[in-house]
Amino acid sequence: MRTKLLPFWMLILISFFLGSLMGLIFHPDSGILNKETSSLYIPWFRLPGDIFLNLLQMIMVPLVIASVALGVSSLSSLNELFNLGSKTMIYFVFTTFIAISIGIGLAVTIKPGSYITSPKEIKTEFISEKLSGNEKSPSIPQLIANIVPKNIIKSILDQQMLSLVLLGILLGIFFLASDQVKSAPLKSLLTSIESFCIWVVNIAMRIAPLAVFGLMCYAITQIGVSLLSGLFFYVLTVIIGLLIMYCVYLLFAYLFAKRKPRDFIIAIKEVQILGFSTSSSSS
Repeated sequence: MRTKLLPFWMLILISFFLGSLMGLIFHPDSGILNKETSSLYIPWFRLPGDIFLNLLQMIMVPLVIASVALGVSSLSSLNELFNLGSKTMIYFVFTTFIAISIGIGLAVTIKPGSYITSPKEIKTEFISEKLSGNEKSPSIPQLIANIVPKNIIKSILDQQMLSLVLLGILLGIFFLASDQVKSAPLKSLLTSIESFCIWVVNIAMRIAPLAVFGLMCYAITQIGVSLLSGLFFYVLTVIIGLLIMYCVYLLFAYLFAKRKPRDFIIAIKEVQILGFSTSSSSS
């Protein structure tokens, strides 16, 4: 759905706002359409979005395994893997700490939950569920041990991404450490799987503007006009947090990768806007 007049990211933004407007029109509280008419058309608006997300979910697991394995195998040695892996872990922990600090700080300052008035029965049900939960949280050693999949099929079905990333890393180490004659067939298979997944993503991107329009239309009709005003401060808090974290990444890209912020933004704008508009990390 790319056009010569409008870039892809502009189509996503237009679809985002048009879908929100259409959702307000189709919501029964607006008084424009009744509930029966709205419920008849809303599933058809949502259909492209469901197809879009299902396509992304379909290839997410094989794409993660194949891309991680091939990425590790592209390194020159296990020593390079250790150096890169240790730096990546430090970077991940550090940026996660910054993101959590920003989120907690904004939540305490703005207090977005105080602007949302939930029905009394919903609050009562939520509190009773929390009080009735008797399951003990797993310890840190158990959490670490659970990353290693004892049943890889179950990990794939449950989409346990840390376990699948670990599987990809192990495959990549196998490619580095083993004889090429033994590993070449499996590596060729993963290369084909990765190419297929990228091909599916390219197909999904063609319907992305229509999908964003349908998903936003459906989401607004489910939220409602009255609750939407209360959610404004929650959305505002999230956007402020994302902008602050975005500036942090721009600073890192400039300091460590020597990339100018403007060039970095231009290079990632389509992926970022698509992920933001669909709330999909898979995209």
